[in-house]
Amino acid sequence: MAETSKDTLIERMSSRAVPLFLMRKYVLKRLLPYHLLEDVTLDISKERGIDYTVVDPAHVSTRRIKVKPVGDFEVLEDRKIALELDVVYELINHAQDQDWILVGIGREDPSLLWFAYKDVIRFRKMPALDADLTRPPTIEFEVVISVSVADLRYAVFELEKTGGHCVIYINDGDGLVLEGPGTVGVEGTEVYPSFNVTYHKHNFYSVRTILSLDYLREYLKSLHDTETLYIHLRSDYPVGFETHPYLGDDTYLQAPRIEDSAHPFKR
Repeated sequence: MAETSKDTLIERMSSRAVPLFLMRKYVLKRLLPYHLLEDVTLDISKERGIDYTVVDPAHVSTRRIKVKPVGDFEVLEDRKIALELDVVYELINHAQDQDWILVGIGREDPSLLWFAYKDVIRFRKMPALDADLTRPPTIEFEVVISVSVADLRYAVFELEKTGGHCVIYINDGDGLVLEGPGTVGVEGTEVYPSFNVTYHKHNFYSVRTILSLDYLREYLKSLHDTETLYIHLRSDYPVGFETHPYLGDDTYLQAPRIEDSAHPFKR
């Protein structure tokens, strides 16, 4: 089927809803981190695009996503809206990654959100706005290194065979090391070889922290293999992961697991 133009989508929807924004499906998928929350509040601006933060219910991880209104994303009206993620995925399930998705708010009933793509027009009642879902992180990080998403995803896949969490360890001697419960003391424990790591800070100190693999795996699923992932490490702060897709910025914070001196990962 030929691609439906943006103008055609707007014309079809305008009598029922006020058009808010247009974006390709692949951008919308990146914008909705379904592994954190069921609902999300979006602050949409013609000038800024979308800049928002979501925190998971357990307060273990936080994600901030900024998307600029250029290229495959266009904002038509300033507005705050709430999205129920399962409903969004259900409504756009049959769209292709390059298809335009138009999102609008009901003219007669503003609690209804409308979605249009190709020859499909659907609406659903959405949850109330929640200001607590848009708190930006303010922590500054140290020890910046970068790795490829594909390599880190492979390392996490290997570590999942050993348990539910892993140690991230870095110093100027060993480089970056990821270890699982079943790999300590075994040849080849460095499941992530240090020569694949780029260092962006000089004179960094040794850092060692333990992370949940479940949270890290779900986050990595939402990234593309070709992206570069910048990692900000501190032993007593959340670990920061940062990428720069061409449409904006994507920051993910994950709280480290608290360890004690008897922990088997101790170096």
